[in-house]
Amino acid sequence: MQRKRKLCNKSDTLSQENKKLKSLAETNLDTLYTQGYQVLKNRIEISPRIKKYLIELAKKNSAIIFNHNEKSRQNDKKRRQVNIRPRTQYMIEFMDGLNQKLSSMFPHLKINDWVVIESKPGCKPQAAHTDYPPSDKNPPTNNNQIPINVLVCLQSNTYLNVWPRSHELIQSEAQRQEYLNVNKDIGEIDNIKPIKMETIEMAMSDVLLFRGDLVHGGAGYDESNCRMHCFMDHGYRIPNRTWLIDGNGSEFLKKMIAVDHP
Repeated sequence: MQRKRKLCNKSDTLSQENKKLKSLAETNLDTLYTQGYQVLKNRIEISPRIKKYLIELAKKNSAIIFNHNEKSRQNDKKRRQVNIRPRTQYMIEFMDGLNQKLSSMFPHLKINDWVVIESKPGCKPQAAHTDYPPSDKNPPTNNNQIPINVLVCLQSNTYLNVWPRSHELIQSEAQRQEYLNVNKDIGEIDNIKPIKMETIEMAMSDVLLFRGDLVHGGAGYDESNCRMHCFMDHGYRIPNRTWLIDGNGSEFLKKMIAVDHP
């Protein structure tokens, strides 16, 4: 009887936690589509038990993912991730509420599996890349065809390296000639100002949205950090595809993406 009463007490708090999910649906997304990313400050209330569950999940069950960069080609094995498969009622309600809010913002996109990404102390930065390879065969014709990455901060001091407006270069990578004609003469590539890397700093409960064609890379970490991540996909993105600027990009694109890793 005592155990049953304990479960009921937990259930009584579920609706209260779910109500703390702040509305995302009315957010103006102009910055997302012009700059390539947008930080929504303090938009998701994360209870201590949800935070504890997700961080422990990552520390116990995460697997190594890609983590090299232009200056250090060997994976340091300090960036890891694990799929979130909620089984408890409070986690199911939390994830359902989060998914509903995102789906109301992007009804044309499909939410893929959520993961927790963990960076261990000393994790180095990732190479500059996109999660959306440019294509001259089926280029997107409007913003609705662009996949969106979602990052939910479980802890403060969460970072991501981005190259603002770099999606404009990625979209034109298959048609570089057109971009150069608009911006500079073809013979003046060396005079075009490269895009400098910026590091976004976020706090717990912040939500970061960024385009799948934005050049970005996971930041380095001195201390352990965990955050949630998912793709919201359109049919144009090849699933689980990392398109490296240094490995796949044109010489022009490599000149334009200024990498500044320590």
